[in-house]
Amino acid sequence: MFSLAETITRKSSLQTYITIRLLVDRKLMQQCFQAYAYFRWLDDQIDLVYKTKKERLACIKRQRSIIQQSCDNILPKKLSLEEQLIVDLIKSNRDKNSKLGLFVFSFFDIIAFDAVRKGTLISQKDLDWYSKTLSIAVTSGIEYFIHSRYIYPFSKHHYDAGIAAHIAHMLRDYHEDLDEGFFNIPKEYLVKHGMKPNDVNTIAFRNWVKHRVKLGRRLLQTGKTYIRTLPVLRGKLAAYWYCCRFENVLDSLEKDQFILHAKYPRHFNVGLHWNMLKTFITVCFTHLRYNKSQ
Repeated sequence: MFSLAETITRKSSLQTYITIRLLVDRKLMQQCFQAYAYFRWLDDQIDLVYKTKKERLACIKRQRSIIQQSCDNILPKKLSLEEQLIVDLIKSNRDKNSKLGLFVFSFFDIIAFDAVRKGTLISQKDLDWYSKTLSIAVTSGIEYFIHSRYIYPFSKHHYDAGIAAHIAHMLRDYHEDLDEGFFNIPKEYLVKHGMKPNDVNTIAFRNWVKHRVKLGRRLLQTGKTYIRTLPVLRGKLAAYWYCCRFENVLDSLEKDQFILHAKYPRHFNVGLHWNMLKTFITVCFTHLRYNKSQ
C-alpha cells in the first residue's frame, strides 16, 4: 500500500512528494503519502471519471460511509486499493481531537462540494467557504504530519496563507476547471456585469482577476507573518514552500496584466524551483539567526 501511495503522489505532484520526503516526521511519512494519494484519487473520480451528478453523489455517499465506519472502528467491506488507503490512515490514529480528523473531514468536504457544484454557478459566500475549508485542511495536514508533538499557536491569521494559495490555485486552473464544468467566479459578479463564466477577455473579468490577486497578496503577507513566528523549522519550511508555489502564480498574473492563460506549468517549472531553493536558504538562515538571539 505504501508503494501505491508513494507512486500516486510522485506522479501527481513532485513538490508534494519532495516536501513529504524531506519535511514530514519519519514515523508519519507513510500516513502522509496515504492521505495525499487517497484524496488525489477521489478528486480525480469526481472531476474526471463520473460524468453525472447522480454518479458523483453515489461516490461521495460511499466514501463518506467508508470514512465514518473507519472512525467508528468498523471494518468496511469490499474496498478498492485506493479506499484501503484512507481506512489504514484513520486506523493509524484514534485520537478524535487530533489534527488528522480535521484534515480528513475538511478535505472530504471540499471534494463533496465539488461533486455538487459541478455545472452550477455558485455564490461568493460559497467560494469563501471553499477557500477557508481548503486552508483548514492544508494547515491541519502540515500541523499533524510535521513536528506532530508541537502545539501550533492559533492566530486570527492562522489560515490566511492557505486561503491566499487557494485563490491563486483557482485562478491558475480557471480555464481547465471551466472545461470540466467548475466555475470559480461568483454568480453575483456575473449578474452585475452581464457576463458569462467564459467571458475571460472582458475588462470586467480582468478587473475581477486583479481584485483576487490583490486579495491573495494581502492574505499571503499576513499569513507569512504568522508563519515567521513559528519556532519549528520543518513546519515553517513546508508552509513557506506551499506559499511559494502559488505566489509564483500571482507573479505570473501580474506580469500578464491579469489575463488568465489556458495552461500554466505544473510538473517542472525552473522559476518555481529556483524560488523554492531561495526560500529554503532564507528561511533556514533567518530561523537559525532568530534562535541564536533568544
